Amino acid sequence: MEKYRIYDQHGLNYLTLTTVGWVDIFTRQNYRDILIESLKYCQAQKGLVISAYVIMSNHVHMIVSSEQSNLSDVLRDFKKFTSKAIIRLVSAGQRSGKKVLFSFHLKAFLGRIAQLFDLKKAQSGKKRAFLPLR
Repeated sequence: MEKYRIYDQHGLNYLTLTTVGWVDIFTRQNYRDILIESLKYCQAQKGLVISAYVIMSNHVHMIVSSEQSNLSDVLRDFKKFTSKAIIRLVSAGQRSGKKVLFSFHLKAFLGRIAQLFDLKKAQSGKKRAFLPLR
């Protein structure tokens, strides 16, 4: 089940995109440059309209819309390309870059384990004490 959904695919939307585990990846200029270049590409090739954005140390706020494709599709491609490019750069970097990459993987793994053991309320309001099948 999706946590958030874009209902108006061509309207103006306020979005916050976060890094896995809120890792402070955008404190370095080269990682911010990848993000900015990806945004420029999406503007030129995918019809992304950016009204405003701000890059924080571990997340990005944007007010965006899409002229051509569904905004969800544009964002999916943007996040996929950008994350792979950043991971590629981190992997090629020095030891500190490898620490960041390890932090990404560790936090993603721990987050998935926390999801599996999360007790969720059933529709009746009672708690289920078993692992959900996903």
